[in-house]
Amino acid sequence: MATSGRQDGGPQAGLSAGIQVDEAVTTAWDQLRNTSEVSWIFLTLDPKAKPHPTLKLREEAPTGTGSIDDFIASFKSDQVNWVGVKVGGKFYGLVCPGEDVGGMAKSKQMMVKNGVMNSLEGKSGEISCENGISEVKEKVSAHGEIG
Repeated sequence: MATSGRQDGGPQAGLSAGIQVDEAVTTAWDQLRNTSEVSWIFLTLDPKAKPHPTLKLREEAPTGTGSIDDFIASFKSDQVNWVGVKVGGKFYGLVCPGEDVGGMAKSKQMMVKNGVMNSLEGKSGEISCENGISEVKEKVSAHGEIG
């Protein structure tokens, strides 16, 4: 079956829109992909870091494993939740702004969504829950079981 356009991401496939990625993020993403000890990683983006926004592991409970309910309980309502998660044997990038995140803060972080998602090399796809934490369970479960 013929497809239209490039399927390899083209010349900009490896770019992450000027996002600096902390080494701990790369290590945690590799652990998620290569072991059964971790089912998800939570990340935080510092948009004010100079010279480029910096993606880091979230300080509180950055990694975890367990059920979908354990996963959802790890979300923060006052943050934009950037997540790498293993679902149905595949790896996804997930973004979910918490309900208490201000409009301006949400907009600033969502402007660099592609850069953050491109930082998670080898992911199968993206899950976007832009209407809040309440839609995470439905959207994640549609891809399979966590872990």
